[in-house]
Amino acid sequence: MGLASLVPPYGIPRVRQSTSASTAVSCSGWDVHTTNLPIWQGLDCTEFARELQASLPPDTLDDMTIYPFREARRVYCAGPLFNEVERREMNAIAASLRQSGFDPFVPHADGLEFAKVQPYLASQGYDAAAAGRLLHEAIFALDVYQVVLGCGSLVMNMNGRVPDEGAVSEAAIAWTLGKPVVIYKADARTKVSGRDNPLVVGLSNFETVEEIEALGQALSARHAALRPDPDFAAVCPPHLVPTLAIGQRLWKRLQAMGDARPCDLVAEAVLEDVMVR
Repeated sequence: MGLASLVPPYGIPRVRQSTSASTAVSCSGWDVHTTNLPIWQGLDCTEFARELQASLPPDTLDDMTIYPFREARRVYCAGPLFNEVERREMNAIAASLRQSGFDPFVPHADGLEFAKVQPYLASQGYDAAAAGRLLHEAIFALDVYQVVLGCGSLVMNMNGRVPDEGAVSEAAIAWTLGKPVVIYKADARTKVSGRDNPLVVGLSNFETVEEIEALGQALSARHAALRPDPDFAAVCPPHLVPTLAIGQRLWKRLQAMGDARPCDLVAEAVLEDVMVR
């Protein structure tokens, strides 16, 4: 069953390009199918269609369809990254997964680092607050793209007094799409009477892994249990399309820069891909 049949009737539209007579609200060659028609009243259909068409990346999105499991061996590593100890732990998680044959994506190493790019933009005369907002939008787009399309599974580091907020959000996105999710937790601190928050550990079938070296085996077991189909197609909600498009463009440009990724080139990519939409 695809996500198209699971979309709740909360006014979230399904959009497809029209190839025949329209059977629903027509927006410049697109048929907008919604269960809550009043939310579309007053919509500038021409502008909507133009932005929607422009944001469709041809290799991962086809007529609002996404393929979440194409990158089966790629693993999104979610967790806290705000000090050196946390970053070392995330690097150790990635190294363990790599030894098990997976290809990890670690946001601070493979994505955008706010702490490096924001000062550079400020030094070039950009308002610090505006630069910060811009970078947050870029990080959001890149990380959502990686969770939804760039990676086929997710490992979450739950260590800490409370789980990292961003990691919880990313794990929930992956779980909603049906991706294998594994939670690593070697920290004895818990929320209530020796138990972790059920809305977090439920994302990994109420199981946690205590040893970093065991993560690869645990993730392989989740793959075997869920057997994600690389040809599985899901309808992409229209509001998600621009975010995925921006994230994909940023990722391609970061890959083209190699490992060095000079701040000036990264900043240029952010300015071009996030500001100009």
